[in-house]
Amino acid sequence: MLYFVYRRCRQDLNRTRQLILLVLLVAPLTAIEAIYQGVSFGLGEYVETQRATGPFGDTNMANRAGVFYAMFLPMVAAIAVFDKRKFVRIAAVVGCVLLATAILFTYSRQSYLIALVGLLILLMHRSVIAAVFAGLLLVLTVSFFPQSVVDRVTQTQKVDATGQATVDSSTLSRFEIWDGARQMWQDHPAGVGLGRFPTYIGKYTSRDGVDAHNAFVLMWAELGPLGALLMLWIFWRMWTVGRALRRVAAPDDSETIALALGFKITVIAAALSNMYGSPFFEGLVMGSFWLLCGLVERYTELKALEAHGRVAATEAPMSPMMRIADRFPLAARAVPGLRSLQQASRS
Repeated sequence: MLYFVYRRCRQDLNRTRQLILLVLLVAPLTAIEAIYQGVSFGLGEYVETQRATGPFGDTNMANRAGVFYAMFLPMVAAIAVFDKRKFVRIAAVVGCVLLATAILFTYSRQSYLIALVGLLILLMHRSVIAAVFAGLLLVLTVSFFPQSVVDRVTQTQKVDATGQATVDSSTLSRFEIWDGARQMWQDHPAGVGLGRFPTYIGKYTSRDGVDAHNAFVLMWAELGPLGALLMLWIFWRMWTVGRALRRVAAPDDSETIALALGFKITVIAAALSNMYGSPFFEGLVMGSFWLLCGLVERYTELKALEAHGRVAATEAPMSPMMRIADRFPLAARAVPGLRSLQQASRS
C-alpha cells in the first residue's frame, strides 16, 4: 500500500528527493535509541533478554530491528562513499556509525551477515582492493568488539562433551521447520493457503504454530512455487528500479549515482532479510522499505523526464490550499472547497 501511495504521489522532483533523504534520515535517528538501550544493558556477557530493539518493541523484535538497520545501512554508506559533497559525506559517515552500532547491539546474527554482505558489495563497486582491505580490517579488529557480540556470534556453533561441533538450538529449529515445510508442500503442491502455515506446521514437526523463519519457504508452502517466484520477481523488479535510476543519472550527479547504487544493494539486503526470517508482511519493519521503493521509482521517472526536458525541477508557485489540493487529491473529498481548487490546479 505504501509503495503505491508514494509511487503515485504528485510531488515534484525536488520534493521527491527530499522525501527519499528524509526516509534515510529516519533510520539513523531510530538507531540512537537502540544504541542507548545497548549501552544501558552493558557490554559484558550476552544475555538473551538484553537485546536492543530501538522503537520496534520488546526483545522479541531484536532480529527485526537489526534487519531494519541492516537494510538501510548500504544506502547511507553509498552516499558516504560516492557523494562528492564533503558535508554530506561526513553526515552519511555519522549515520553509518549509528546504524552499524545499533546492529551490533541487536545481537542479530542475520543482520550482521546482511550488513557485511551489503557493505562488501558496495565497496566492490568502488574497487576490489577497497573491499579486500575492509575485510582484512574487520578480521584485525574483531578483538576490539564487545564481548557480548563475540559471545552471540560464537553461539552459532557449539562443541559438545565428545568434542563434536554442533549448531545451536535456534539454528536446528529452523532446519526442522524447513524440512516440515518441504513435507507440507509435498502434501499440498498448490500450497495450504495464505496465512495457514502456523496451523499446518504442527502436523509435520514438533513445533506447532511457529513461523517459517524464511519468507520464501513460507510463500512456497502457502502458495506453492508460484508464490515464491512472485516474491522473487518483486525484489527483482525493485532492483531494476535502482538500475534505471543509475542509467538516467548524469555523469556528474554524484548524489543520484549514490542513491541508485545504494538502493540496489538495499533491495538485495531486503531479500536477504527474508532468507532467515519472515518480515515481508510486517509493516513495522518493511513499511519504510516499500515507501522508499515507491519514492525511488517516482524519482526515476521524474529524472528521466527531466533528462528529456519535459519536467521542471521545481513546480510553479501555488497558494497553500491549492498545494494541498494538488498533492493530496483525496483531501478534496473531505474538505469543502478543495475540489474546485484541485480542478483549478490541473487546468
